Amino acid sequence: MAVRRLGGREHSEFGMRNSEGSPSNAGHTGNDHWLPRVFSSHIHNAGRPRGAPLRVGVMMVFILILFAEGGLRDPFPIGSSMASQGALIETHGISGREPWTPAAFYRDTLTWGAAFSAISYHGASGAGGVSQYAAGGWTIFRNVVYKASLMQLDAMGIYYEQTAVFSTGTSYRFLSFSAESRSHRIGLKGSGSDIRTMSAFGATVHTHSRRVSAGVSAEGLTVLNSGSSDVDLPLTFSGRICTVRNRYGSQGAVVKITPADAKPVRFILAQEYRISQNVSLGASLGSNPTTIGFGLMINKGVVSGAGAVVNHPLLGWSKGVSVDYAR
Repeated sequence: MAVRRLGGREHSEFGMRNSEGSPSNAGHTGNDHWLPRVFSSHIHNAGRPRGAPLRVGVMMVFILILFAEGGLRDPFPIGSSMASQGALIETHGISGREPWTPAAFYRDTLTWGAAFSAISYHGASGAGGVSQYAAGGWTIFRNVVYKASLMQLDAMGIYYEQTAVFSTGTSYRFLSFSAESRSHRIGLKGSGSDIRTMSAFGATVHTHSRRVSAGVSAEGLTVLNSGSSDVDLPLTFSGRICTVRNRYGSQGAVVKITPADAKPVRFILAQEYRISQNVSLGASLGSNPTTIGFGLMINKGVVSGAGAVVNHPLLGWSKGVSVDYAR
């Protein structure tokens, strides 16, 4: 089980335990005894929504699951990369040009585009009303790629995350470079103040040949922040390799290292199979935690669409869709 330390204690989806492993309710009352300090204090200050003890409890279990996976880090990628869990990056395709991915992933001849994505998380104990949306655009000018997007996560109208992503990069021969920034604002609706605002930076180096592409990335370097540090984006390093898409599809693998995690190494394998020139199926398998993804992608001229489902051991089956337009 993934566990994250908050304020000297270990938190999981089943409760809070002190360093000796016994349950601890210090500083909390009622159904909030297992909440991180940063959330429980805001709930007590803001008051609960009408008729909502169980609703708040279920929502907070869901948030704890996400935070056990590393704070503001998504449990799996959004958009067309959801089915492959980020293991398949097409430098001349949809996954390479999505606005919320590093600019170094893009090496196509198209000059501008836009994309939209939505995810409905199944949630803990069948929690509904937890969703995430992303929209953005990209362009290339004089061999410099610019990407920008906005994301919004809403948990049952109580908890929110807002993220602005910007990436810019260029390429030289077979190498691509980019720098990324992510600005976050998170909190509880009705609390009157944000729990945390922060800005984090990262960088990506990607190489491309006729048969394979590979790259390394670093993300989560927090520079500017305010509020509680319990919810910081963790520093993560990743390396990936992917075959160039051919008439049969492509294969890819990713290894991610997050030093702050209890299990810092995560592996993901993905496979795409092309049914026809415009239709493909994808599948992926990840570890720590074990996740399984399946998806369908349709590419029709300037418009492309994708749908995917991913199974998470605590979130269950989550569903996502995305639409891409490029010229």
